[in-house]
Amino acid sequence: MKYYSTKNFIECSCLCALAIVLQIFENYIPVIPSIPGGKLGIANAVVLFVLYAYSTKYAFVLSIFKAVASTLLYGGINAMIYSLSGAFFSVIAMILFKKFFSKYLSVIGISIIGAAFHNFGQVLISVLILNNLKIFSYLSALLIISVVTGTLTGICVNYTLEKFIKDFKI
Repeated sequence: MKYYSTKNFIECSCLCALAIVLQIFENYIPVIPSIPGGKLGIANAVVLFVLYAYSTKYAFVLSIFKAVASTLLYGGINAMIYSLSGAFFSVIAMILFKKFFSKYLSVIGISIIGAAFHNFGQVLISVLILNNLKIFSYLSALLIISVVTGTLTGICVNYTLEKFIKDFKI
């Protein structure tokens, strides 16, 4: 959609609330207990959906607001730093890759990139805060999880977008 209307703003606000609820719910689902930080990325499906169904502006705002709101409700200041860095890197990467490589990458590919950059952002912040480059070795395990969870999230969003476009004739 090329225009910003009150209806779009309300729809995106509802999607933001959904993303926050999913983010909180996701905190109770461990993916791999031996790899802290490995999550499914369910809430990021909402951001990816908004990126494709609405606009990059709404996706960016939703991603940052989701990170802030969910950590205010569930985490602390340290969690907010990690959440914001992951959200920022993820949404910027998805926006750029969608803009410049959309003819080569599907929704699933963009989802994988978003998941990978989310983990990269969080590991980068860890390296900067702890001043220890060895933390980057942890990124390899997180990137494997990113491929799996990004694929699953991308499949769900792709299916949802197909239904959304078909039902609403966008």
